[in-house]
Amino acid sequence: MSSGSKFPIRAKATTPARTPLVEARIRLRFPRGFPFGQFMERNPDVEFLLVNRIPVPPHHIVAEVQIRSPTERNWVAELRAVPGVESVQSLESSGRPGMYRYKWRPPPYLPILLEKYDLIGFVPMTVTNGYISLNIALSKSRLMKFVRDGRARGFEIKILELRPFRGPEEFGGLTPKQRARFQAAVESGYFDVPRRTTLDDLAGRFAVRKSAFAESLALARRKVLLAAGRILLAEQGAMLRNLLPQR
Repeated sequence: MSSGSKFPIRAKATTPARTPLVEARIRLRFPRGFPFGQFMERNPDVEFLLVNRIPVPPHHIVAEVQIRSPTERNWVAELRAVPGVESVQSLESSGRPGMYRYKWRPPPYLPILLEKYDLIGFVPMTVTNGYISLNIALSKSRLMKFVRDGRARGFEIKILELRPFRGPEEFGGLTPKQRARFQAAVESGYFDVPRRTTLDDLAGRFAVRKSAFAESLALARRKVLLAAGRILLAEQGAMLRNLLPQR
């Protein structure tokens, strides 16, 4: 799964300094053996929205998800049963309906897959009826190879949308409001693991509702990560983690 946030990719000295990238909206079938594939098979009427993902060295991910279901229920036990999930916390008490945070050790092949195709995956990512829908950025040749290799291994992969990747320009796409709120979140340690502040505290500083602040911050974070990912591949040696607050 990834991250606006993603696994860091080692730069290759032989790669051209500037590689044209495309951004693709893709849909693929959850592999049957994939841990969260089992969760979706047991709950086919559930929509699973990955809204935040932070790598925690050396091998873990802390993720925040929203689970939308026709019937209200607590999903802590179901998530805890997913292979590799080590802890689960419900965020509903903080005014975030259907939201959960979990710490997960993904299968070892996941970072290898991302590195093989120089692939950047962004959140939010939606899983419905066993299908993953997400945006990825990579060169067009690697995209075609990713699709060919996946289909050869029995994966259902469909490209829904394809456009030029507008990485660096996204930094300039921050509105003054988004820029101020994102900067405040970074400086206050909101993106640290563990976090040193909360959405309630940040929203209070700007005298706005928490939901409005969260939406503005999510949009800003996506733009920054898009730009950071583009720099990571195009500027050899620029690592995504250097653009985010140090933990």
